[in-house]
Amino acid sequence: PLPFDRLLEQAMKMETVFHGRPSGLDHTVSALGKAIWFQKNNNAPSWRPLEFPSLDILIVDSGTIGSTAAMVAKVAQTAHTIQTQSLLFKMEDLSMHMLNAIQTNDPQAIGRLCTQNHQYLQELGVSTPILNTIVNTAIEKGAWGAKLSGSGGGGIVMILGNNLPALRAY
Repeated sequence: PLPFDRLLEQAMKMETVFHGRPSGLDHTVSALGKAIWFQKNNNAPSWRPLEFPSLDILIVDSGTIGSTAAMVAKVAQTAHTIQTQSLLFKMEDLSMHMLNAIQTNDPQAIGRLCTQNHQYLQELGVSTPILNTIVNTAIEKGAWGAKLSGSGGGGIVMILGNNLPALRAY
């Protein structure tokens, strides 16, 4: 058995093989088995446990596959532009609102903020038409919010709401 810090270090090395420049979030959450407040900075990621409210979440597989490395490279190509910098700043600000919504146990606000995050990801160019259709359909059918999960380019959408079994028909 490895000490926890060493386990995270080894997992980061493995994720780098598959994803290029991973944040470290995925394997940290997996290793802890609970929600965390995660921040990536230049030195090393930092995190702390976070009490997350109980929510109903529907996961929808888009039937498409994205590449984390490709999406990270795509955003990196425009990282120096004013538009991308503005979006990243908005997303950072949004994360603070999300932390507040989580800490005050406001599931509808969490949903709305997820949808706003999806819109920013769409503007960054990491969403796809099918992911956008899934998000838009979920909102039209009464979900509190929805967003792509992971790096984008394909994959899954998380949908939050209180009548999620009804959405499964769509």
